[in-house]
Formats: sequence, C-alpha cells, structure tokens
Amino acid sequence: MKKQLLVTAIVVSISLCGFSQTKGTNALSFGVNSTTNKVTGSGYEDKVKNNSFTLGYGYFFKDNNKIGLDLTYGLNKNTYNNNKNNQELKSYGGNLSYQRYFPLVKTLFAYAGGKAGYTYSKNNSLYTNTYPQLTSYTSNQYAVGAYGGIT
Repeated sequence: MKKQLLVTAIVVSISLCGFSQTKGTNALSFGVNSTTNKVTGSGYEDKVKNNSFTLGYGYFFKDNNKIGLDLTYGLNKNTYNNNKNNQELKSYGGNLSYQRYFPLVKTLFAYAGGKAGYTYSKNNSLYTNTYPQLTSYTSNQYAVGAYGGIT
C-alpha cells in the first residue's frame, strides 16, 4: 500500500510539472536544514547545533516568468569547552527573487534568475573561563546575486 501511494504521488507530481510555469500559477516551498556536530578531546567537548527554516511563495505573472518571496529563520547554538563558553546566533531574513524559464525539451527547462535579500542576526556569547562575560552584537546583511539551473 505504501508503494502504491508513493508511485501515485510521483506520477501526480510529474504530471503537474508540465504546467507549472504558466501564468497565474502559484508555487510554495518549505525547507528545513538541521545539523549537529560534536568534537571531543582530552578534557574538552565542543557541540554545534544548526537549524534553519525557509518558507517561500512564488507567482507566475507571465508564462515562464516568476517572482518570489522567501522568509528564513535560523538558530545556531555552540557550546565549547564543556559549557564554559556558549554562543547563540538567531537570524531572520528574507529575499525577493525573479526567475525566467527557457524551454529545452518537452518539460525540461533551464532557468536564470536574480535575488536580493536581507538578514538580521543577533549573537549572544557567554564566556565563563576566568571572568564571566556576556557579549551581544547584531548585524545586518544585504545580498544581491544571480543564479541558474535546470528543472
């Protein structure tokens, strides 16, 4: 039964791909990325946990032309030297994108696009080695870029 559902989902997805770049079509995306790294040695242990989430929306305002908006959230936690040093970084951001699709063969398309983005980050660090010290800083990042691929 599980295989039948999987095959049905794949067939439906493939059948929808041929019409996905037509005017008036909406596109939704969701991304999750999670990693954990741990390094141990003689008398120390370092842990790094990274989690990020992306929610995106795109609209084909004309055949083979899409404008999109992506919102992102990230949380990175670093613990060094057996909890003597801790660092937490939260980031919030988004980007606006444009993609143009070029038909190659049947439903195979090449695409090129541009993107402009903004990210706000806040970093809190606690150092407790000799003198406990809490430091915080914020940053603003702006980005502009171009990309391409095949779909």
